[in-house]
Parts: sequence; C-alpha cells; structure tokens
Amino acid sequence: MLHSQPTRFQSRVKMRRVLVLAGCFAAGSAGAIDCPSSLCAAAAGPACEQPDPRAQGKHTSADDDIVITPDSFKLLENGDSLFSGNVEARQGDRVVRADEIDYSQADRSLRVVGPVELSDPSLVVRGEGAKVEAAGTAEFDHASFEIPSRAGHGSAARIRLSKDGEVDLNDVRYTTCSLPKPTWQLKVGKLHIDQQARVGSGTAARVDFKGIPILYTPYISFPVGNEPKSGLLFPEFGQSSRSGWQLSLPWYWRIAPNYDATLTPTYFSSRGVDLGGEFRFLTGNSKGNVALNYLPDDKQTATDRSFVELREQTDFTSRLRFEAAGVNLSDDAWFEDFGGATYTNIVALQRRAQLTYRGDEWSLAAIAQNYQVIDPKIERTDHPYTILPQVALHGYFPDRLGMTLALDGAFTNFERNTNVGLYDSLRRLDITPQIRLPLRFNGGYVEPAVAYRYTAYRIDEPANSEGSPSVAAPKFSIDGGMIFERESGDGNHRRTQTLEPRVLYAYVPYRNQQALPPPIDTGQPDFSLLQLFETDRYVGSDRIGDINHVAVGLTSRLIDARDGRQFLSATLGELYRFAPQRVALDGETPEGRGSSDIIGEVTLTAYRFWSAHVGLQWDPAKQRNERTELSFQYRPDGSQVVNVGYRYRRGDPLANPTTIGQQTQPQPLEQVDTSAAWPIGSSWSLYGRVIFSLKDDAAIERFGGFEYRSCCWGARLLVRRSVSSITGRSDWDFKAQLELNGLANVGHPVDTFLVESIRGYSAARNDYRSTP
Repeated sequence: MLHSQPTRFQSRVKMRRVLVLAGCFAAGSAGAIDCPSSLCAAAAGPACEQPDPRAQGKHTSADDDIVITPDSFKLLENGDSLFSGNVEARQGDRVVRADEIDYSQADRSLRVVGPVELSDPSLVVRGEGAKVEAAGTAEFDHASFEIPSRAGHGSAARIRLSKDGEVDLNDVRYTTCSLPKPTWQLKVGKLHIDQQARVGSGTAARVDFKGIPILYTPYISFPVGNEPKSGLLFPEFGQSSRSGWQLSLPWYWRIAPNYDATLTPTYFSSRGVDLGGEFRFLTGNSKGNVALNYLPDDKQTATDRSFVELREQTDFTSRLRFEAAGVNLSDDAWFEDFGGATYTNIVALQRRAQLTYRGDEWSLAAIAQNYQVIDPKIERTDHPYTILPQVALHGYFPDRLGMTLALDGAFTNFERNTNVGLYDSLRRLDITPQIRLPLRFNGGYVEPAVAYRYTAYRIDEPANSEGSPSVAAPKFSIDGGMIFERESGDGNHRRTQTLEPRVLYAYVPYRNQQALPPPIDTGQPDFSLLQLFETDRYVGSDRIGDINHVAVGLTSRLIDARDGRQFLSATLGELYRFAPQRVALDGETPEGRGSSDIIGEVTLTAYRFWSAHVGLQWDPAKQRNERTELSFQYRPDGSQVVNVGYRYRRGDPLANPTTIGQQTQPQPLEQVDTSAAWPIGSSWSLYGRVIFSLKDDAAIERFGGFEYRSCCWGARLLVRRSVSSITGRSDWDFKAQLELNGLANVGHPVDTFLVESIRGYSAARNDYRSTP
C-alpha cells in the first residue's frame, strides 16, 4: 500500500473517463510531483499531467474535466484509490463534497460511504451514500434535495442522475414549507426529470394539504423551469346564485412555442357542463386569441348556449396592418348568468375589422363594423347600423410654409335590418380640410385655424325619402395661451408654480339640417374641460353644430423643479355664447345666449402616499350643482390601498340610459364608492368594495374577502353581491383560491378581479403560461 503525505493537492480527471483519476499525486515534503506508470496504466492510458503549483485551490481546468481536492490520498495495491478528508470533486458548476471517496479500478467507479453532497446552480442533493459510474451516472440513497430557485426541498428513497441531465427519483416528497410538518406536500411514486428537454413526469402523484389529500392523479407531467408544457392544471371552484356550484378542470396544450390552447370544461350544478377553451398564437407578424364557451342543453333554459370572442392583429408590412375583434353570444342573458357584475352594464357588443395603411404623414383605413344588441329593452328600430364598409382618410402635414395642413374624410355605407318590414340603406360622405397657423413665442402661443366641413348622404331605402341631402359649413377658431412661472423654495424643496391662461374663440355658422336623416353615430359629449376647448359640439359626423362662443380657462400647477413631478394642478373654465344654439339632436335642449356652466378640476398627486381629484360643474344661473366627482386615494404600495369616491349627476329622472340611436338626457346619479386592500399583520390581508346608490338607498355592488399568506402557501376567499344594471336582479357568488408556492394555484383566479375592482391594487402572481 502506498501512502501520500497529508498535503492538500488537486488531481485532474477527463470527463470522457468519468471520474477516473489521471494518477498524479504529491509525494515528499518538498511537494515534488510523482506520476507512477502503474497508476497511469490503471487510468486506461491518459497522459499524466503535472498541475501548476500556482493553481493550488483554483479551478483552472476545462469544463469537461473534474478536479478532485482531498486532504489526503491513498493508492491501494489492487489499483484502487482512496481520497479522504474534506474531499471536493468539481466539474464545471457541479460540485461533490464528501469525507471519503473510493475509486474502484475494476469498474472505474467512485463510491461514497457516509454523508455526501452534490450541488449545482439549480439543484442540491444530499445522501447517506453515493455511487458514480464510469458511464457518468450517479446514485444517491436516502437522499434529500433542494431547488434554490423555487425555495423547494424534498426527499427520495433513491435519486439517480445521468451525465445527460436526466434525473430519476423514487418515493418522492416535495414541498416549499418548513419541516418536519409541512403544510402541503407533493408525493410521487416515481419521478423522471429531463433537464435538457426541461420536462418532468411522474406516476401516482398526490397533493396533501394539512394532511388531507386534495388532489390525486395516476400520471403527472410538468415543465422544468419557466417554459410551459402540456398537461392538466389545478382545478378552479366557486359558487353563484345563478349557476350553483362550479368546478373547472383546465388542461393546457402547448402546441408549439408560439401556439397554445387551454381547454376548460366546467361543471355547473344548476346548468350542466360548459365546454370552454382558448387558443392563442404569436407569429412574426401576427398575434391574437380565440375564446369559446359552449354549454349544450342548459338545465334552466333548455337551450344550447355559447360565447365566442376573437381578437387578431396582423402586420403585413411595417405600414399595412389588419385588426379584428368581436364577440358573439347565443342569447341576451349570457353575461348575466356567467359574466359577473363586470359585464352586466353592457348593452351592445361590437364586431369590427380594420385594414390600415400608414404613410409618413397620412393614413388610409377600410373598416367593417356591426353590433349585437343584448339589451331586450332596446327596440329593433333603435338598433345601430352595420358599417360595410367605411373608408377613412387622415392626413397631417406640418411645416408647410409655416402652416399646418390637415385633412379628415370618410365614406361610409350604412345598412340596418329592423325585422319590421323596413330595411334601411344609406351612404355618407364626410370631409373636412383644415389649415392652422401655429405661432409660438417665449411663454405663449397663438394658433388661428380655418376649416370647411362637408357632409352628404345618398339614401336608397326607404325610397320615399329625400335622395341626396347634404350640409356644409366653414369653421373658424383662434386659440391662444401663455405660461407664467415662478420659483420657490431651495435645495431639495425647490418648486415651480405656473399660471396658464387660455382663450379660444370658435365660430361655426348655423345650417338648416332638417332634411338630413336621423343621426346614426352622433351624440353629445359630457361638458368637461376637454370639451370646453373643442370646436365641434358633437361626437360623430351627422350634424354640424352651430357655434359662436369664447372659452376661457385658467390652470395653475405646482411642480417639483428637480424632476418635473406634478404635485398639484387646478383648472377653472367657462365659455360665453354670443348667440343661442339652433341645431339640436332629438332629446337635446339647446343652450341660449350667455355664460355656460363653470367647470373646475383640482388634482393632487405625488404628495407622500396621497392623491385626490375633485371635479365640479356648477350652473351659476340656477345656482345649483350639476355634476360632482370626488376621489381620494391612500396608497403606500400596491398591496396597501384605500379609495373613497363620490359621484353626483343631476340628469333627467325619466331618461333611458340604454337607448341607442337617439340622443337622451342622462339619468340622475348619486353614488358613494369605497374600496380597500390592506394587510393585517404579516400574514393576513383584507379586501372589500361597496358601491352605494344614495338615490336608491341601496348597495349596487359589494364584496369582501380575505387572504392568508405564509412562506409556502396562501388562501383567498371572496364573497360578492351585485345588481344587474339591465334587469335589476341581485345576484351573489363567491370565489376561493388556494396557492401552493412553488407548485400551483388551486381555485378561481381572484387576483384579476381584485386588480379590476380596487383602483391602484396590484399583486404579483405567476401565471401557469407564458405569452406565446
């Protein structure tokens, strides 16, 4: 038996020999290097290499080499080798540590008796013994493992690793909870992981929560890493007053890296089985998705019910784009029964397709559009027209001899079948050229503008109508404003305060438009600061509103002089009409000569965690408030947010807010809206929202819930009651979600609902899919 001196040294091993030592060892007190020929022969002939003494303790070999560093080394008479004392074998990023490693000459393998640890950036394995074969495989008995990136850990009766990155485990236990009594645990009889394909699969898999089995499957397949993989997802569950208990079993299908689908059959105890799914795609120039739900023979309605939604965008070139979006329902009550409170105020669903070519200073679009009306109270004669097609041109040409030229025009074909023996068909041409003269000077601007609006119709049906009515009118405006600034404070508290007056005069002469057909897509916008400085009274192309007024506004801002953040903004505005309005839509009351309502807004931002907005519309003639909006928010971060809001609108108590196709006065409204998301302690959070109608003395929507979160799992429960704005029916439902950190979510995705319902709330959650 040969013995080495107990000096620390390195021995290099070629990976193609799989841990077969090259045989170089230290001998002699002077540290001379001896390379016995017998050991070189035992190593099947690789050339002995003398390590550079300056490289002691450093990994300087190539990635296919293994460097072994023990405290002492023994060469046995039969050719075997024994390394002992803090042995470390390193190959690339993989490191094996043990107290003793035995090399067998007969089968060219390494054996470890006693504690052993293998680690790399993605996995740490510890066992009571290990064997490393010449073929590159390694086996660990009674092993435990850790996955640092997921904070997960577990145990297995046996772990086998191959040099190709495949891992086989027997009798596996996995969790992200602390031991010895984890809150949840995944148990798998046999588990296989292919790290190159980044795919894992197992048999006889079971998930225990609080010692209770909540899921069992004879076969499980899952992705390793962030890449998604086809397989069964965790179920979702909940209950509602309309559909009873519900249970969904989603299955994810990874068709290709840029195509995927999620099939989600859902059982409703009061209705039956809904066959739902979604297909998504992403190519070099296209993206989109198709969602489908089909519920055959609904138990409550005895009909087949369906929902289809399409969204698609394709860029044929950098300038030519096609977009399509649309929804189709089998019946008017789909959203009432399955959509929840978010969709109960929808009265019509748009289907739209558009092809657009964009030049440097102009664009041309071809559009097709129609609607599915789902409010049964809307008469067929009030349904919106189908647009098939519309060709729209927009041009904007700055810096033309100091002027800015613009052109907007559209030719539209409208059709409508009212199902009452009347088929409406007409075409409309609307075109507006414009010339602006932007004059800029230090601290202000003046911009006069001249435009000409021409609108003409060709009416085919009904045949007794006037065939080709038209209207045309010039438009003139002059807009001007100034900005005055002053500095205050010093150092880190420097502020800039501004004073920004603005004046706009606009004139559009009156034109008699009684011969024009009823408005198709034209309405009157709410009076606001934005509308105050518009030169069009209406949104849409069916009417030219007469204007002869001057609008005056004054804005003051408080800005951080260092980074430009705005702390405070206050604006006050009013317009004065020099002549009474004569053009009016059906149901509209024209305004007379004199001053308008006063519009005011105050917005507070960037003051610690507070923000606020106040909007007011005041009628000075009648000395009364017409509209008020108040909102306050306290938000230290996305998980801590409190909102308080108040909305008031005077309106007409007899108005029908769902009427389509004619102008109506809005209904009166007075509501208080409060919502909050707030953590209680380190583990609990509370959520809630109440929308209360002061006019009706009743809650329109209310929900409340809680979340518990520990280091390895979380649970959410949400109960909601809401009133449909169409039918007035009050419904309730609840959603539950269980999240097992490092594994998956179980239950309904509550987070999306909370983000949409509580302004300012955000929660970072991991989806089971990546965007294709």
